Amino acid sequence: MHSGAQLPGSYGWHRWALGLGVTAVALAISAATSARAAPPPPPSPPQWRFVASPSPAYGVLTSVTAPAKNAAWAVGLAGKVTTKPFTGYFLTWNGRSWRQHRVPVAGFQPMVVASSSPSDVWMFGSTSPTSADKDEALRWNGHHWLRVPMPFVGYLDSAVVLGPRDVWVYNYHWNGRTWTKYAVPRGFTWTETVGVRGRNNIWAIGMTGKRQHATAYRQVDGSWRQASLPRAAGFADFGVAESARNVYISIATHSDGLSNVVLHWNGRRWRTLPAPPIPGLIGPVGAATGGGLWDSQADLWNGHKWQDVYGPGGVIPTSGNAIVAIPGTRSAWMVGNWCTGATCRRHVMINGKLL
Repeated sequence: MHSGAQLPGSYGWHRWALGLGVTAVALAISAATSARAAPPPPPSPPQWRFVASPSPAYGVLTSVTAPAKNAAWAVGLAGKVTTKPFTGYFLTWNGRSWRQHRVPVAGFQPMVVASSSPSDVWMFGSTSPTSADKDEALRWNGHHWLRVPMPFVGYLDSAVVLGPRDVWVYNYHWNGRTWTKYAVPRGFTWTETVGVRGRNNIWAIGMTGKRQHATAYRQVDGSWRQASLPRAAGFADFGVAESARNVYISIATHSDGLSNVVLHWNGRRWRTLPAPPIPGLIGPVGAATGGGLWDSQADLWNGHKWQDVYGPGGVIPTSGNAIVAIPGTRSAWMVGNWCTGATCRRHVMINGKLL
């Protein structure tokens, strides 16, 4: 979250440690013999499957991006809470397997990875988590890494990369040469920036007012205009844009930190989706192929209804920290932690076919 004051760092860890639940979906179709046959229900998505587990087991995978079906990147931190500092690392997918790498800058701790193509991949993080002026970005141009200096923005947990000269980190914009800071609307606490290529397709989401109502602003010709959202108490916690006509925002309420509220922009108006089947904190969220939505409760919104998706052994994975659709497929990557009892391990999982 970003406003005049910085929230405690524990907020970011709270967003990682999201519980995932399990429920069953009962489907029934009936029609009189004289009535027209109902269309068949959409096929159930396949289960999530493990495809990689970084070493050592301790730590966390925080972010994943997939600019192509044969190219994906994930970043994380290795180490125990009791043995700081953490060691940064990243993983790459080449269409056949995931490989683990050291970060190219000593001491760099990546928090977010985002991309516009396989030759435009950005890692955002810090070289000194205890300092207030060490935020930094590393950009892969397809041949080597480039260091991009950054202003201090506080806790880094989201970024939008639309091209080498079009990058957003909260209210900061990179034009290929410098960062420009856009004024935050008065009383607005900035949680995340989402967007896609094209004119007026950048959204700032967060909350306003003492009662903290979910709020979104859209950048229109260089200025921010408040969107007309359905009234929802709470803050806009996570968001994702698949296209100019498919933008989703999840709302976290204040009473218990849980929510079933998801808003959808179809290019003309916002509407509230039906509640997902599993009560709980919805985010983080990721776009699903065909205009749908994944949430970290392992629910899939297919454009018409929610579907439950299970993991290995019929158990839904816990602590899904980031989800992203794989271009050109109906599959998705998810990174996070998988816990059985008191033992947790970092993982990369896939829903769908390996490519």
